[in-house]
Amino acid sequence: MNRNIGFQKNVLRRNILWNGKLYEFKRNKVNKYGEKQDGQYEDKTYLVKGIFHKVTLRNLYIAIDGGEAARVQSKSAPMIVCLFDDISSKLKIDDKLMMNGQLYRVNGIEDINGEQAFLDISLEVIA
Repeated sequence: MNRNIGFQKNVLRRNILWNGKLYEFKRNKVNKYGEKQDGQYEDKTYLVKGIFHKVTLRNLYIAIDGGEAARVQSKSAPMIVCLFDDISSKLKIDDKLMMNGQLYRVNGIEDINGEQAFLDISLEVIA
């Protein structure tokens, strides 16, 4: 392993441990038919320490406004980077997070570099 990569991983790990906030994720209850019950959550919650950040997604589409002019739309996507551990690895897509008066839905979980060191949790604002 490159020493520089190991150093960067250690810097990110320390940053999460020192500056990270605790985020409480909840999962919808399911009925006997396996359907999710909106607004009803399981008693168990998942506390994950991480750092909130936004990623700008570019080139969602290109709009041509007549002639030779074009406009590129961009959008920012909220995410939380956290350590890969026993709790964060149990998160699932559709888990919910209430933060700053907004309800978010987990719409993606990525193991950064596939090394089981960090997770990037993609969020979507739903309310």
